[in-house]
Amino acid sequence: MMPVMDGLELSRRVKEDLSISHIPILILTAKVSDEARLDSFRIGVDEYLQKPFSEELLLVRIQNIFNVRRQSQQQFDQQMTPSSLNIDKDSRDSKFLNSVMEVIECNYGNPDFDVESFATAMNMSKTLLNQKLQSLVGQSIAKFVSNYRLKKAQALIQVNKNSKNMNVSEIAYEVGFNDPKYFSRCYLKKYGVLPSTSLE
Repeated sequence: MMPVMDGLELSRRVKEDLSISHIPILILTAKVSDEARLDSFRIGVDEYLQKPFSEELLLVRIQNIFNVRRQSQQQFDQQMTPSSLNIDKDSRDSKFLNSVMEVIECNYGNPDFDVESFATAMNMSKTLLNQKLQSLVGQSIAKFVSNYRLKKAQALIQVNKNSKNMNVSEIAYEVGFNDPKYFSRCYLKKYGVLPSTSLE
């Protein structure tokens, strides 16, 4: 047992505190009941190991936590939707990500919407917002904004492929880029093809 509070209470407090709720939790315990295990997972604990256990098992379980998070982040990078992340929909982190998506959806077309604006809209410091995004989706604030704009541009290119209602410059401006040439470079780096080629 830990002094002051047990591991379950500590885990609950961590998961309720938005500033640290993204930190993975692995409980090491002598408790063997299914109820204790279920209570831990209901709180949002990532892994639960009963004593005794080998060092190798502990290291593998820790590695698995990070592998699952990395895979989820890669899926998020492709889809840019919180549902692609392995996060409990009732958790603080899920609510945080829903707020993030609402803010970016309302502002991505504004070329003046930057890191500072994002943090202000989220009512958070830039440092905390950056830490949360890095941990949950694997992207800095600036990268997240850019990737979201590029995803929107990709969708617009698909829509305009046949209709030709918008050209590359118009699409760039529509999704919040000030400079169509810079937009084309970013698009090429992200998708491996120029937007003008995708639009053909």
